[in-house]
Amino acid sequence: MISYGPTVTEGFRALAVFTDRILKGGNASTIPIEQARSISLTVNMPAAKALGLKVPPALLARADRIVD
Repeated sequence: MISYGPTVTEGFRALAVFTDRILKGGNASTIPIEQARSISLTVNMPAAKALGLKVPPALLARADRIVD
């Protein structure tokens, strides 16, 4: 019903950076892990309705994406 985390595009971006470093000869064990640069809050309204939950307007106002 609610998802809070890095976006899919953020994950693919990180994957491309790591792949590039490895293909250029970098050792995979020495490449530092990076923290996600953008975090997204998604609210799935059909799932909330199916569960009989009312989502507070304050949460909807903070959501980056609302699935209708």
